[in-house]
Amino acid sequence: MAKSQNSVTSAQADNVNGPVLYNSTVTEVTPTTDFTTGGWKVIGYGSTDGISVEQTADDQDKTVWGANLGTTYSNFKDVLTLHLASFADQDALGVVFGADNISTTADGYTKVSVKSRQGTRGTFVVLAKTDDGRSMTWVYNGQTDPNVSYDATESDIITVDLNVTGIANANGQTSYFFIKNEEDNTTPTP
Repeated sequence: MAKSQNSVTSAQADNVNGPVLYNSTVTEVTPTTDFTTGGWKVIGYGSTDGISVEQTADDQDKTVWGANLGTTYSNFKDVLTLHLASFADQDALGVVFGADNISTTADGYTKVSVKSRQGTRGTFVVLAKTDDGRSMTWVYNGQTDPNVSYDATESDIITVDLNVTGIANANGQTSYFFIKNEEDNTTPTP
């Protein structure tokens, strides 16, 4: 709850330059999860473009004898697009291009075999901050889309756009996020 009309802030994630983490196991995440243990890998850092979320569903009007009784929705889809500014290590390349397509040559080069593949499944976490500096943790238990686009230009570092589609759990949840609440240090008035 806002302290006053002048302290209202949005949940815009202006700072998504934190790490993007991946775990090959579908894992439950809390705001206090220790990402240094348990198989978590840093696969990149959000670029200045950050992340995009698109949630869509098919809709169909319910009509009985010409009267519209409302709309039904089906095929809900929850897609997170990561704009990764760094993905050159083997763990990150394995998530983007498939772990079976990454190898090390005898002379120490990482070889990426770009070929047909299925998406990589697991838990993806984006650490961010709200526009007023509170921590945000975005969590997708999902699978990457093998359709990947990346840019390499003279004036910029290589970035990759990676789509992760949330896979619904038993409760129908495809993704979730946490926002640190503001501490309200004002004294309530009776």
